[in-house]
Amino acid sequence: APNANAIVKSLSIANNYTSNFVQLAHHKCANTNSNVTNIAIAMNGAYITFDTTGKIENKMAKTICRQLSRGIVMDNDSRVTAKPILLIDEYDVVANHGSTIGKVSDEDLFYLMSRGLSKKDAFLLILNGIVAPFVDSIYIDEWKEKINEEIKNLIVSD
Repeated sequence: APNANAIVKSLSIANNYTSNFVQLAHHKCANTNSNVTNIAIAMNGAYITFDTTGKIENKMAKTICRQLSRGIVMDNDSRVTAKPILLIDEYDVVANHGSTIGKVSDEDLFYLMSRGLSKKDAFLLILNGIVAPFVDSIYIDEWKEKINEEIKNLIVSD
């Protein structure tokens, strides 16, 4: 429908698990908006893939299509892959994608641990900076608490 707006936010935290997400934002009407945000945290041999496609048909002017993927790998055995695809058949649009994927910095962990944090607490602090915007957008307090507790439980103590 014209003036449609789709906001998709996904959070995947995988512990020794493979997750594949396939997303399609297909703009078939003019003046529509899609904003897809993916956050992935992979640990203990986990592999997470986001295959995100934004498609804007011809004559669908004034359309906005955005994609953003952020991934953190917690160890050398884990992977996060983002496959952003933009299929644009119109000139008068805004379309962009971005991806940031990396391992938690040993230097950052060392710095936080030198300030008295345990390795687990240092990991949690770093992850909180990534996950907090996602969790804060949830309107149900019980769900927020459950997600935060699950994240704490996933990080293995030293």
